[in-house]
Amino acid sequence: AIRTAGFAPSDTGTLLMIFEARKNIGGFSTRGRRYVLSMESMGSRLGGGQDSRAQVNLFNSNTGGLLNKGRGTTTIITPSTYEIDVTIEDRNSGKTLWKSWASTKLRNKVGIEYTRQMIPKIVDTIGKTVRQENFSLH
Repeated sequence: AIRTAGFAPSDTGTLLMIFEARKNIGGFSTRGRRYVLSMESMGSRLGGGQDSRAQVNLFNSNTGGLLNKGRGTTTIITPSTYEIDVTIEDRNSGKTLWKSWASTKLRNKVGIEYTRQMIPKIVDTIGKTVRQENFSLH
């Protein structure tokens, strides 16, 4: 995308183009309380075993558990997002010359699929001022 836009990437160029990508986990809420069975074991008296602890949600009519599906009470409050930041800096001074970012709600794709769709659009806007422009990822 960078070469296609007319730029010539180089390891020794005067400008640095920095790409950062991240996933932000959204917020969710659940209804009701969880009922958890806690089990704990201590190492054997002869010293051959290890202490262990497990907490298992076996059965719950509202939220589901190991033995049942429940009613699906998790509600997404804030969706999870995938974000890419692009910064262009002067290699000598370290001064930021241009910055951009794009984000999308996470769906059924992996990060590289989002990256391949988002980077060309970001590269098309290098040096421009763009605010809240929407573009399709399909």
